[in-house]
Amino acid sequence: MSFSESWQKDTDRDDHVAIDEFKLLRCDRILQNTEKTCGGGLCVYINEKWCHPNNEVLKDHSCSPNLEVLTVSMRPYYLPGEFSHVVFCAVYIPDGSVAKVGSQNCVLLYII
Repeated sequence: MSFSESWQKDTDRDDHVAIDEFKLLRCDRILQNTEKTCGGGLCVYINEKWCHPNNEVLKDHSCSPNLEVLTVSMRPYYLPGEFSHVVFCAVYIPDGSVAKVGSQNCVLLYII
């Protein structure tokens, strides 16, 4: 499960938003980077029945005034042999940001 606008801060403890049998990975809004006082943030819950917690890695997280990104690499229990892992990206584009206006004018294609 992935959530945007989590409103979490680095002072908030994980156990306050923990869900049994799910691992939590967070990217909290950094006030110094975004110059915004509230809102934002991303979090991802990964079911431990689907993927062992040791096989989940927070690859990258980024927070700016125009874009918030959380990238997770995971190796589920059941995955076809030709795939080594799955990469999941949660992206939040705040309303009125430069990135939102730019995304309306172009199409992005990512090949992994």
